[in-house]
Amino acid sequence: MTAIVINKSLGQNIFMFENLFTDIRIVALVLVSVLLLSAGGCLSPNNEDWDVRMDLEIGSVFHNGDFIPVEFTCDGENVNPPIFIGHIDSRAKSLVISPTNGRSRCPNPRRPRSE
Repeated sequence: MTAIVINKSLGQNIFMFENLFTDIRIVALVLVSVLLLSAGGCLSPNNEDWDVRMDLEIGSVFHNGDFIPVEFTCDGENVNPPIFIGHIDSRAKSLVISPTNGRSRCPNPRRPRSE
């Protein structure tokens, strides 16, 4: 508990706290509590959004661990294999697929070969 000393000089009230460190901690705790309570509605989504589970079903003409058919390699036609995606939530507004293969030996078709 803190004691407040009121010093009346020149018609102004000056408050001096004997235990300033404790008062600063109390004020900081109150401010943090107010910020967390007021931001809670902005930062946390509706409860119904937390119940969504996204179990995407992804497939192609070959399975994980199988060899890629030659037509989809640079030894074949060098075209992308078809990709099938299922079980997309009806509320989804967009879907991004970014396949990469850092081990690809195929030349970039947009750059001419320098032979």
